[in-house]
Amino acid sequence: MLGFVDNKFIIGRDEFSPISAEIHYFRVQKRYWSICFERIKKAGFRIISSSVPWNLHEEQPGKFDFQGFDNPFKDLVVFLELAREFGFKIILRPGPWIKSEWSGGGLPSYIFSDESLIARNNSGGLLMANNSGGVKPSYQPSYLHPKYISHVKRYIGGLVEAIQNYIFPKGPVFLIQLDNEITFGGNDKLFDADYNSYFVNELYPAFLENKYEHAKNLPSCYGKTRSFNNIAPPVELVLKKPDELIQYFDWLEFKGNVLENYITILRDRWESMGVGCMFSVTIPSSKDYIIPVPWEKIRSDRTILGTPIDSSDDINHISRKLRLNQNLTGYCWSSQLAAGAPHNSDSHIPSIDYRKQRFLLISSLAAGLKGLNYYMFVGRNLWVGSPLDEDGTVNQSYDYIRKLNLAYDVIDISSTKSKSAIAIGIYKPYQWFNQIATKGGFDYINDLVNQTFSHLTLDFGGLSYNYDIYDLESSSEIMRLDEFNEKKIMFVPCAEIMSDELQKKLVELITGGMTVVLIGILPKYNMLFKPSRILSKNLGLSAKISYGSAHITANDFSFKSLQYGYIQNKGTAKAIAKAGARVVGAYKKLGKGKFYYFTYDLSAKSESGKLGFLKELLDENNITTPVSCSDPQIQVVIHTNDKGMLLYILNTDLNPSTNVSTKKVVVAIDLSQVGFRQAKVVLHDIFDPEAKINTSSQAFKEGLIFEIGHLDARLYFIPKK
Repeated sequence: MLGFVDNKFIIGRDEFSPISAEIHYFRVQKRYWSICFERIKKAGFRIISSSVPWNLHEEQPGKFDFQGFDNPFKDLVVFLELAREFGFKIILRPGPWIKSEWSGGGLPSYIFSDESLIARNNSGGLLMANNSGGVKPSYQPSYLHPKYISHVKRYIGGLVEAIQNYIFPKGPVFLIQLDNEITFGGNDKLFDADYNSYFVNELYPAFLENKYEHAKNLPSCYGKTRSFNNIAPPVELVLKKPDELIQYFDWLEFKGNVLENYITILRDRWESMGVGCMFSVTIPSSKDYIIPVPWEKIRSDRTILGTPIDSSDDINHISRKLRLNQNLTGYCWSSQLAAGAPHNSDSHIPSIDYRKQRFLLISSLAAGLKGLNYYMFVGRNLWVGSPLDEDGTVNQSYDYIRKLNLAYDVIDISSTKSKSAIAIGIYKPYQWFNQIATKGGFDYINDLVNQTFSHLTLDFGGLSYNYDIYDLESSSEIMRLDEFNEKKIMFVPCAEIMSDELQKKLVELITGGMTVVLIGILPKYNMLFKPSRILSKNLGLSAKISYGSAHITANDFSFKSLQYGYIQNKGTAKAIAKAGARVVGAYKKLGKGKFYYFTYDLSAKSESGKLGFLKELLDENNITTPVSCSDPQIQVVIHTNDKGMLLYILNTDLNPSTNVSTKKVVVAIDLSQVGFRQAKVVLHDIFDPEAKINTSSQAFKEGLIFEIGHLDARLYFIPKK
């Protein structure tokens, strides 16, 4: 058997925790492979991972060297054999594009001698792919160009021929990553790519024809035409009326469709060569998910999706994307979590802040991460801060990773879960406005996404409430009513455009028994800009845009806020918030559920009045948390399994001016709410086995004092008796 089940890799009859260590055989001298393997194994790893640079192994078309005939750094075969002798299972990341601060991102320069397969920017110029770590940009191929695909298929064929005896079920390679962060080489903005002639003249018209079937069905924004071949993709934003947005949405959808097809072609090529292992795809780490890739079509029992976590990611970004991807995929695995960081020159190596590195790891686990690939566990050029150097020398981060790996086995971290009664919905068309609607009357949507819904997650964290994030458009089973049995309240953005399907779904959720909090302007168009007031009619409300600042009074609270509009007609709903004489918040029961509707920025951003009102809203809906903390900048998160509870304490105050000071905070947890019935409890520090806190359930309920420093990230285990 081979699969990913309950956050574990199942390989044959064995079960593996989904943790792995990245080592690049092509950057570590052969004489150090054994010592690195020994220390990787001693750190508790059973899985290793490595990229495979195409341009190293096929320097001329059709001439492969995977055995190091003229260069020992090419000896992939011996590397795999030695890894097998050490008992490792292996993840291979052979690209074609590997990035990895490697020349050309792994793509051979000779394929670009034919400029017809190079991607183009919106002015027709040759497109460059962005690498990092001081590596020069290189040309970006046009993903689906037949000539490029021909090169890729030849490369995969040569690689499979060389290593077929090392691929499952014959060998240790059980997972192959397909390309790496597919974003047109980091050119993921609306008009960045791809304007290659094959892309524009062949693929784009075919996409439109498949979507609309006949030219007469095209929206009016395309003008009158008898042929899809007459339609050119947009190259700049020209927006005279709202329905012209359709062509930009189509362009984005098309690019997502291209990426899906590209991944399918890669997977089909591997499988056509007789490869029967698992595959993975890394979801790009974009903060706004600008390219709408249909991930649910890519994901399968044999193809898993991974989330990259970079050294530059902040805790709020990590929390949002991990929670979203958990509900996109059903699991939470990072295909590359930064263990260190790239740098630009080996002549000047920057210092590494190991506190920040540890904070990144612990905050990711607190956000729900259950498995990860440490990238890079073994160092190499243009990288700093790895747990092991290229020669196997142990660095500072090695020990705490070793201790965490031990906890994976003893505590079974990958089986821990967190309960949440709060859901946050995202609607990706609103995310697209970060690139599209800089004008045309939809500017407020950017604030709805970047201000309100980005900061609501911080508010919930500061109030010690757990939450989940859902893609409202997901075609998976996530949005079925029975999937929300544990969710009591859901926060949803709304603007003047929303699909008919989603409007109906929201009505179903409310009338079916959920409490839905709508924030923004009620929709009046569907995604084809046809009149659609399904949500408004069912709620009995209407709203009007009135963008600006406002002084809000809500119950006993008063505060300043960004205002998106006001409620024109509240019908039978009860007014609960006003800006002067205008109603900006209303409440109503509907069917078995109820809704709240606010036309202002509900997120608090530490403003005490808004935070108090948000807390009151949760309280009146019986949304409780067993956790509390005296300092809203300290996030306290708990995960439980049959063995006990993991307690995460994170100092989210990253202000450099406070990086020397420590502060004492009170953390209280009602253990009875999470299934503990014992009078006495012991807190075991995962990273310091000698440090224990002996206390009682009652004392913990009243509050324990912790002294917390800058970038502090604590992880305790409390066993059940």
